[in-house]
Amino acid sequence: MPVSTIAFGTDEGEVEIYGMMQPVPVDRQALGTLAELTGGRFYQAASQDELRRVYEDIGSSIGHRTTPREVWAWSVGAGLLFALAAAGLSLLWTSRMP
Repeated sequence: MPVSTIAFGTDEGEVEIYGMMQPVPVDRQALGTLAELTGGRFYQAASQDELRRVYEDIGSSIGHRTTPREVWAWSVGAGLLFALAAAGLSLLWTSRMP
């Protein structure tokens, strides 16, 4: 299954954890390797505008297909199975059919 990755942020990125600033640089090499090994694509975005463009590009390449299937036969089969089970249990319990 292809996995596309997005390196969002900068090498100087930081987050505040319990009042202390922690560096969180983007690991572009790991994200690129993951995308390459799975047949996906690697994207980079340093700002919200760039990220928006990346999502637009990804959205144009992702699709889905709806395939209708008949399921009425399974429903009828399950209903008949439950009816036979109820008749059998009724016969076993009261020695007569409902």
